[in-house]
Amino acid sequence: EMCIRDRSTQSTWGIPIQQDMSRVWSFSQMLSRFSSKALKPSFLMVPVVAYNLYLWRKFKQTTLTPNQNTVKKYYHQMHPEEIARFTKQHPNVVVLPQNIVSILISRLRSINISSSDFRRISDRVIRLLIEEYFGREPKKIVRRESPIGYYDSSELLYNDQDYCVVSILRAGSSVLNEMLHIVPGITIGKILLQRDEKSHEPVFYYQKYPQYIENKRIIIFDPMLATGGSVLKTIENLISLGCEPKNITFLNIISSVEGLERVSKTYPEIQIITA
Repeated sequence: EMCIRDRSTQSTWGIPIQQDMSRVWSFSQMLSRFSSKALKPSFLMVPVVAYNLYLWRKFKQTTLTPNQNTVKKYYHQMHPEEIARFTKQHPNVVVLPQNIVSILISRLRSINISSSDFRRISDRVIRLLIEEYFGREPKKIVRRESPIGYYDSSELLYNDQDYCVVSILRAGSSVLNEMLHIVPGITIGKILLQRDEKSHEPVFYYQKYPQYIENKRIIIFDPMLATGGSVLKTIENLISLGCEPKNITFLNIISSVEGLERVSKTYPEIQIITA
């Protein structure tokens, strides 16, 4: 449970979880051997049993009591004034209005949030990102009929099939639920990248795009933007297939300043919308 919570094998409680769990597991195996008639315990095993009991006690203490020397890092969230200065320097970056988004993001970052609340709030932020994107898309005026007369209807210039959402696996697939609710006929693409542990650069593994993707308006989605390596690799992959940078938009929930600067300077034609 702690490995999943901390997203690593090195716990914040001060000891490597996998290492101690393997020791506890060896202790349980040893006890099972004691219960076997084929192996009679000798006095030489007493120090081993005592040592494993010591490890078990230490494991319980360190997992139930946080390390008092652990100092958590402070992560700064940009204020509206800072966001205004940043977007002025990078015109292709759009940050959602913070009147409600800042509250939602703050709830997402809480250590006490439940899994159901995390999914619910994430979907709400993703919907806001999608609506912001389509609100900036080209529109056309069409004369329509209402029950009491005629009116000028504002509609998207492109059809649902003219759009393609490309999710960077695996977390990028979280956009599909809300996207299909808003644009039911949108086409879907997938790309799988993994960071090389030596070079720290993303390595391409898999892609699956719809037919004629070079003619579509593309929405790339990845919830997190850190260094920008994954999204840059995805953009390079799409451009190699004939897609134009001006038809590509990147959506994400949380961005680092360094990642935004890197992507926006590398591809100034690409629009970036972040929460």
